[in-house]
Amino acid sequence: MIRLLIVDDHPLAVAGLRMFLGAAAGIEVVGAEGSVFGALAAYVALKPDVVICDYYLPNRNGLYLVERLIELDPRCKVLMVSSIDTAAIPAQLLRAGALGYVVKAADASVLIRAVRKVAKGERYLDENLAGAALFEPSELDKISGRLGDVLALLAAGRSNGEIAAELKIGEVTVRRHKSRLLARLGVGDEADLIAMARAAGFGKPWGG
Repeated sequence: MIRLLIVDDHPLAVAGLRMFLGAAAGIEVVGAEGSVFGALAAYVALKPDVVICDYYLPNRNGLYLVERLIELDPRCKVLMVSSIDTAAIPAQLLRAGALGYVVKAADASVLIRAVRKVAKGERYLDENLAGAALFEPSELDKISGRLGDVLALLAAGRSNGEIAAELKIGEVTVRRHKSRLLARLGVGDEADLIAMARAAGFGKPWGG
């Protein structure tokens, strides 16, 4: 029996996952949480075989949860299920330790198959993603120069004003660089941009 923990802050999504995953042979839903910190506590208490997790969560995102789960238990098996169907964020999740990624639009049968493969310790990638591209150099790897400086300082937790002072540029220029980074990397907001950059090694002490 595969014991499954669901992490999603949308009650309807949780209800749907409980219904069709719980009805599948050999799968038992042992719990559901709507936040990163609730999920970490539940993982310790329930010791599920697989954590199935949305990317967008309150306060922290799925990348942060994957990193914390792997720190907690390097053998943890995480299957991400998200509406994101471009390669950049899935690539970061897989590099952080997630074993599988399924796009939310996938059929229930696809998700059940993914759960079973991940439970065996096997990788599962949604066919809607170009699997090989997830392990090839991404746009993030190509960021350099002034954009790289701004990204590193963002990942280090610096404000617009602090970045402007550090790089001796105006705050308007900092905001322009941030907009370029968001567009180039295909992420929706600054929090996701920072999470992606930190996972890739940006944000170490400036000058270190």
